[in-house]
Amino acid sequence: MVQTLSKYKYIQEVKTDPKVGEMLIINFNPYKVCSFNCIFCGIGPTTDKIYERKCFYPPEEVFSEVRDFIENIKQPDCIWLTGLGEPSLYSGFSQLSNTIKNFYPNIKIGVSSNGSFLMFQEVREDFKICDYIVINLNSVFSDEFIQISRPHRDIKLKEVIKGIISFRKGYSGIFGVVSIFVKGINDNLKSLQALNAIIMKILPNFFVVKNFACKGYKPISDEFKDAISEAFKDFPNEIIYKY
Repeated sequence: MVQTLSKYKYIQEVKTDPKVGEMLIINFNPYKVCSFNCIFCGIGPTTDKIYERKCFYPPEEVFSEVRDFIENIKQPDCIWLTGLGEPSLYSGFSQLSNTIKNFYPNIKIGVSSNGSFLMFQEVREDFKICDYIVINLNSVFSDEFIQISRPHRDIKLKEVIKGIISFRKGYSGIFGVVSIFVKGINDNLKSLQALNAIIMKILPNFFVVKNFACKGYKPISDEFKDAISEAFKDFPNEIIYKY
């Protein structure tokens, strides 16, 4: 499969997820364009931190590869629209996702986002076509948000949270939230309680809890893990702990 994928520019990989099945991962951002520069990012540091949407590559060109893969190799259960950065920055998102749905209505579409551009109505409309959306929210306190996510200077946490809540109210697909705890930053009860209040307001279909413990950061304590479990004991949907 690796050799097969090597001929493609936009198809990043194929992998299996227990929730959505076989996923075709599509990349349409240059390395590495993002609105954040998160300390935990597995892709690497952001080289171009921007606060505007751009059409990095023609949507029809990206779709051409998707169609070629489906018609000549195999049909996945889901096409995951992501990128080497933040997917909502891609102004061709709507055209690409709608074209995929028009040609392949039975294939699910998913997206992982930092949620930073959900404050904009245009992005909320673009994302509505997706069957799965997973966003990241680690803290509701600005100082912690800045330390962990290192956002573009024009991004305000209050507006990010407002955008996430607004989108969730009008979204009928599967919506997940991932929260990552970092020792010494957001591993405190005040932050945990405030985050819990917002998560309960968002009420995602599933909630994933992680701990970032590399690049010099130590694991959160077992006591704090217990505090997390206690704080979210009344969460009515699925919680996944990934320590």
